[in-house]
Amino acid sequence: MTIIGWLNSLGISLERDVLQVAKRSGALPLQWPAGPTGSVIYRLPRDVSQRASMFASTQPVVVNEGEVALVLEDGRAHGVLDPGRYVFERARITGSLDVIWIKTGQQTLKWGIGNVTSSDGIQLSAMGMMYIRVADATLFNAELIQGAMALAEVDIQRFLLPRIQGVLRSTLACWAALDLQAQRDVFAGAVKASLGETFAKMGVGITDLEVVEINFPPEFKAVIAQAAMAGHSGTAALIEAQKRAQVLQLDSAAEAQALLTTGMAQVQLMATMQAHGIDPLKLKALDALNTLAAHPGGAIVGDPRVGLIGQVALSALAQPVSSAPAPLQPLHAQLPATSATPATQPTGETPAEVERQIDNLVERLSEGKISEETYNKLVGRLEAKLTRLRSPGA
Repeated sequence: MTIIGWLNSLGISLERDVLQVAKRSGALPLQWPAGPTGSVIYRLPRDVSQRASMFASTQPVVVNEGEVALVLEDGRAHGVLDPGRYVFERARITGSLDVIWIKTGQQTLKWGIGNVTSSDGIQLSAMGMMYIRVADATLFNAELIQGAMALAEVDIQRFLLPRIQGVLRSTLACWAALDLQAQRDVFAGAVKASLGETFAKMGVGITDLEVVEINFPPEFKAVIAQAAMAGHSGTAALIEAQKRAQVLQLDSAAEAQALLTTGMAQVQLMATMQAHGIDPLKLKALDALNTLAAHPGGAIVGDPRVGLIGQVALSALAQPVSSAPAPLQPLHAQLPATSATPATQPTGETPAEVERQIDNLVERLSEGKISEETYNKLVGRLEAKLTRLRSPGA
């Protein structure tokens, strides 16, 4: 049997005993043991071989990255050790020392709250995540550790959640439901600011707060969706109306430009004809005769308009052509006059004057200055007056 087997048969663990002797003699530094752990703190065990009050002449203590070590002397905080290696001397120890290693890395806490009434009377609930870390080891030990040998994240959450819910409830009550939906980041910042001072008194700092979800009643969601769709529909209708208005504006501008171009072209054509000694009135008369000759069936026997057109045409053809072109009139003087123009109203009282007015209407009809409907209406009135004037009893 080997020596190790013999020692094991006697119930002696060589490795454990050697480590205990090394720690007690000060040859092995005290530190947070490596390996899995579910606690955010590690307190020096009460084992006599690891008690700080049993230090030899010197005892090294190691604090790793992501940790701080709180030294307690006779139960009171004596100081905080940052990451590094420290040596305690026997002469400096006057009482019982205790060492607590604390993780300073970020910890994640879940939070949630329900049945809260917003400022506009909407029942809602919310949930999210909070990220914290130990900012002051002394306050953290006094408020949260309180002599515990281990402290898991769930223990911290149970301790802090009532305070978180109290702040959330009072903050949510000051917000309207729609504002919460649209400004979650602002709401999270307000909660973080409200909790910051309270957590600081416990040695805890808030690195971030996240609102994962805010639950609203189904009826409220339906109203929001309906309002959003109505807004989108109104925007689409407005855009469509603007497009139609732009199209109408462009069409009107194009039509006006076309009319202006046509009028200018007619004016230029008449000026050119006059410059070459051609009378536009004679051409109109010839066109009227040609139209009448091409459609003889369209004229009614006895229709006075046939005779009038013939008279105007013969009169126009009999007039000598002026050698000098007539001066051009302004564009507005060349445009057709409406039926309501005073010049078209009959003012004469003798048959000759009435006949002259009919001749003028025929001339304006042949030039396209009045419509055929206007012509028929006015000529009918003049012919009735002419009949009355020529009757023996008039």
